[in-house]
Amino acid sequence: MAAAGQGSHIQPESEPLTVPLLLQTENGGGDGDAPQSQRGGVRSQKVSCCGRRLWLAALTLCLTILAVVVIRHWVIIYIEQRCDPRAPVINRLFEGRSLHPKFPKAVCLDGSPGRYYIRHGWGGGADKWVFYFEGYNYCADALDCASRIPYWYGSTTADPDYDPPRKLMQTWSPWQFHPSCVTNPLMYNWNQVLIRYCDGGYFAGDREEPVHAKGTTEDGDYVDTMLFYRGRYITEGVFQDLFDRGRFGSASDIVVSGCSSGGANVLAHLDYMRSRLLPSGARVVGLVDSGFYLDPDDEDLWKRYLVYPQGQNGTAMINASCLQRFADSPEKCLMGVISAGYCNTDLFLWQSRYDVNQEWDCWPNAQCYRDFGDNITYWINRTILNRPRNAAFVDSCSRHCPSGIAHSDVTGRNVMQYFADWYNGVAGVPFLEGQFKHTYPCKGCCT
Repeated sequence: MAAAGQGSHIQPESEPLTVPLLLQTENGGGDGDAPQSQRGGVRSQKVSCCGRRLWLAALTLCLTILAVVVIRHWVIIYIEQRCDPRAPVINRLFEGRSLHPKFPKAVCLDGSPGRYYIRHGWGGGADKWVFYFEGYNYCADALDCASRIPYWYGSTTADPDYDPPRKLMQTWSPWQFHPSCVTNPLMYNWNQVLIRYCDGGYFAGDREEPVHAKGTTEDGDYVDTMLFYRGRYITEGVFQDLFDRGRFGSASDIVVSGCSSGGANVLAHLDYMRSRLLPSGARVVGLVDSGFYLDPDDEDLWKRYLVYPQGQNGTAMINASCLQRFADSPEKCLMGVISAGYCNTDLFLWQSRYDVNQEWDCWPNAQCYRDFGDNITYWINRTILNRPRNAAFVDSCSRHCPSGIAHSDVTGRNVMQYFADWYNGVAGVPFLEGQFKHTYPCKGCCT
C-alpha cells in the first residue's frame, strides 16, 4: 500500500469521499440517493431550465405568428401591385360610419344607429362599388325581435370604429371583398361597403312608431322594451349618406350582394334599389349567396310578420308585380324561389345544393339532402336561369354563407373568377356552372 503522502487518490479517513452532484446524478444515483438539500437543488435547476424552455417556445411562437402576419400583408400588396402597378399601400381596415344624427329614423331594433363599414377603392375600381348586406335570420314576432337586441344582429351599440366585429363570422369576410386580384379579379380594388343587419326585417321594416314588446321569449328571458322597425330607413340612409359625401353619384358599376337574409333582401328589393336609391348612370347587378330559399308552408307563417302592417310593415321595397300577384300573401315575395322570378335586374346566384340552413329535417339522412339538392337545382333553372342575362354557380358544399370557396368541376375556376367572366361578358361562359359530380356529403368541395 502506498504511503498516504504519496497516494494522491486516497483521502484521509477524517474526510469522507464525496462525488460531485452532477456525477452522482449521471452515474445512476439520481435525486433519490442524494441528500435532501442536494435533491432540492436539482429540482430547482430542472424547474428553472423548464421555465426557460417554455419562455423560449412562447417567444418563438409569437415571433412566428408575427412573421406570418407581416409576410401575408406584404404578399397581398405585392399581388395587388402586380395586378395594377398604381396600387397604393392602402389601409386595409374598414371605416365604420354611423347614420346618426343625420338620419334619425335609421335605427336598429333597440334604437341604436344604423351603421355601415367602407373600404375605399383605388385604381380602376375607384368609381366602382360592391355592397354587402349582412344576414342572420329574421324575427317572426315582437318577442322574437326583442330577443335579438342583446346581440350584434339587433344592435350596433358594441360596434367598433374600424372593421366590423369579428364575431360576425357567418357573413363577414365575404369573397366579394377579397383583396387578391387572382381570387377576386373583378372587385378586389372596388369600393367595398358592408351594411350592418340589425333590424331583423330584411332591411325593410317601415313603422314610424315604436312597438312595445313585453313577455317571455323562447329563450326564457323576460323582456319589456320598445322596438324600432326601421330597416327601410337604414337601407335608404346608407345610400343617401354616400351620395352626400360625393363620388358615389358618379359610380359606373355597382354590385349589390348579400348572404342568407341579406341575399333574400337583394332578391326581393333589388329592383327598388336600382330604380330609386342608386345612381341612374351605373350598371347594377345582384350577387346573391345562400339567399335562394324555397317555399315551405311553415316559412310563410313565420315571414308574415315581416310584411303585415301589424308587424314590420316591410312591403314598400318589394317588387310591385310580385305584390300584385300575391296581394293576399305578400310574404311569398320574400321567398327567393318566388322573388327571383320577378326581379328585372341582372342576377348572379351562388348557392349550395346542400344548404345547411334549409334542410334541418334531413339530418342525418344523406338521401334527403341529395333529393333537396336536385330540387333546388331544378328551381334555380326555372326561376333564375329563365332570363338570358342571369347566371348561377351551384356548389356541393355543406355550407350556408362564406366558408371555403368553391371551384368548378369543369374549368377549375372559383366562383369569383366565374362571376368576373360573366360580368365582363366573356364568350363561351355557361349560364350554369359549379359542382354537379359530387354527391352528399362532399368534404372537399369548398377549400
